Amino acid sequence: MALTTNYEPKKIIWLIGEVAAFFNLSTSAIRYYDDEFKITEERKRHYRIFREKQLDKLLTILALREEGYSIWGIHKKLGI
Repeated sequence: MALTTNYEPKKIIWLIGEVAAFFNLSTSAIRYYDDEFKITEERKRHYRIFREKQLDKLLTILALREEGYSIWGIHKKLGI
């Protein structure tokens, strides 16, 4: 299964629903990866804010998952 995204390069910040749509995942999956890998600490009125740097990190995590890495293996590979 190929990793697909709905790339929108001109956006500066994304909310969780937009990130979920971007990566074709559920919001709960995005929350899980964010909680597990501390992707973003930025909040606005308790909403998670994602920027390009965080999207790149999430894309890397998802690519490693697709390659067959376990959550522990991703932590080890990324030094998290």
